[in-house]
Amino acid sequence: GTPGFFINGVKVVGAQPFQVFEQVIEAELKK
Repeated sequence: GTPGFFINGVKVVGAQPFQVFEQVIEAELKK
């Protein structure tokens, strides 16, 4: 299937560039 990842419950679908993960992780860490 399509690769998908959950980062603190935020679903990131597909083969995303690392920058996208970095943005999601940074946003989650600031919560």
